[in-house]
Amino acid sequence: MVEGAMAIGNAENLSKEEMEVLLIAAWFHDTGFAHTKEDHEEGSVLIATGFLQLENTNNEFISEVSSYILATKFGASPKTKTHHIIRDADMFPLSKDDYDDFAIKLRTETFSLLMIFLHRRKIINFLFQILKRFILVGLFCKKLI
Repeated sequence: MVEGAMAIGNAENLSKEEMEVLLIAAWFHDTGFAHTKEDHEEGSVLIATGFLQLENTNNEFISEVSSYILATKFGASPKTKTHHIIRDADMFPLSKDDYDDFAIKLRTETFSLLMIFLHRRKIINFLFQILKRFILVGLFCKKLI
C-alpha cells in the first residue's frame, strides 16, 4: 500500500503536505486488523489518532489522516483527489507481477472474515434454539417458530 501511495502520489504531483498525510494514512490504514476484521478502518483511525496525539500532532492533521483511512473502507465514496489516490493505492498490488501472492492473501483475509460471520450466525442460531426450547413454551409462541 505504501509503495502504491508513493508511486501514485508522485505521479499526481501531490504537494509535500498532501504526500505526508497520504503516506502516514497508508502506513496506518490496516492497523485496525490487529483488533478486528470487520470495520477495521475505525480501529485503524483510533490507532493512528492515538499515535499522532502522542507525537503532539495538531488535530487538523489527525483529522486529515483519519479521513484518508476511512476513504479505504469498502463502499466509501471518495470526496477528494487524495481519497481517490489512497483507494487506488490500496488496490495497487493488483498491478504487480506478484499478484498471485496478493490474491492468496486476499482470499485468506476474505475467508477469515467469512468465518467470523459464520461463527456469529452459529452463536445466534444456538441462542435461538435455547429460546425455542426453554422460553417459548406457549402454543402461540411455538407456532411462531
